Amino acid sequence: MEIVLCRVQDYVDAFEKLLHLTSKQSKSQREAVHIVFKLCLGEKTFNEFYAHLLDKLCAHHRQLQVSFRAVLFSSDSVANSDGSLKYKYTTGNL
Repeated sequence: MEIVLCRVQDYVDAFEKLLHLTSKQSKSQREAVHIVFKLCLGEKTFNEFYAHLLDKLCAHHRQLQVSFRAVLFSSDSVANSDGSLKYKYTTGNL
């Protein structure tokens, strides 16, 4: 899924490709939310692309919104002094 996100034009293109890639299984869609969130936090500075993509994913299906909340609440994200985020899971799985 990360490779798909590297080859997109914009967040709408990324959304469509992720939906096509994960259309067969809802578990894959939940994993997509996890991966997008992890990539977002891996950036050195905030990238609005991921925020727009997560917003579009959450607006698409209620279950993805629930998955995003689970990822958010199961993570321990701490802002560093340089504006970057330190990210670590407190639980192993979604």
